Amino acid sequence: MSTSQKSLSKLVETKLGVLRPEWADKNKPRMRRVDQRTVDRLLLSDKLTSEQHKAAEWYHNLAATANTTPHLVSQIGGMRVDGAPSEISNRQADARITLKLVDADIKLKNNDYTLHVLRSVVIFDESMRNLSKHDNQKTRTGIETLRIGLDTLEKIMPRYQRYL
Repeated sequence: MSTSQKSLSKLVETKLGVLRPEWADKNKPRMRRVDQRTVDRLLLSDKLTSEQHKAAEWYHNLAATANTTPHLVSQIGGMRVDGAPSEISNRQADARITLKLVDADIKLKNNDYTLHVLRSVVIFDESMRNLSKHDNQKTRTGIETLRIGLDTLEKIMPRYQRYL
């Protein structure tokens, strides 16, 4: 039986979170957590479409490749932010340039607030509730702005995928 025939796309809800069964190997099933980030929870609650979620994943992966996502590196005696070496690879440099181009394109097609919401939710994993507390935008809600930003991102993604 091939992997595609063994596909287990049902979601399993537990008190610890939402899990999706998948196959790690030919005969090794495993459960993968699918509700860890804000955009994942928005997808599960049907506030985002699967295309918007794919665009958010692409944007997050681009930012992670560019090494701009927040992360902590532990060491003996304390915690420090961004323990990356001062030298970067060509792939990281390309990702940083592409991220700047994508951000400029989103800002050009929408506005600064849309880019702010997109970066806050997708890259920095800020909740919509916390984002709306700090922002005084009364024209649209944060989720509508996020959807608009993700729709724009979905349209411009093919143009920038060749750079990575």
